[in-house]
Amino acid sequence: MRRLPPLAALRAFEAAARHLSFKHAADELAVTPTAISHQVRLLEDTLGQRLFERRTRRVVLTSAGSMLYAPLRNSFESMAEAVERVRMIKTPNAVTLTATMAFTSKWLEAPTSRSAMAAARTRAAGHSSCSKGRSRRFAARV
Repeated sequence: MRRLPPLAALRAFEAAARHLSFKHAADELAVTPTAISHQVRLLEDTLGQRLFERRTRRVVLTSAGSMLYAPLRNSFESMAEAVERVRMIKTPNAVTLTATMAFTSKWLEAPTSRSAMAAARTRAAGHSSCSKGRSRRFAARV
């Protein structure tokens, strides 16, 4: 496997190069401009190349910085798209609920309505394995 610089340094560099500003990169990544500067400096030390010319209140990409920026931008965009595609996958017959422990303990404690009591008695249909490798189906009952 190829040895890459730290991901945090690459991420800080990409944001700083996109904004041409350590301050705006810091705002985007919820860190301080100093943290961005340190990560960029770490990346520059790792690569042995200056990536930015630091000027008063702004930065300019060097030729090495420009060479690195485009592939990194494309890579981060590809990763973001892949993550979004995975997030959009719908799991069939699955529901995710989020609630406080107090609510769920009261809700699960004692079903009061007829439909809630029926749901509590319902067993889900499914498969269980037998010791000889055969499948046994069990049916739902209310």
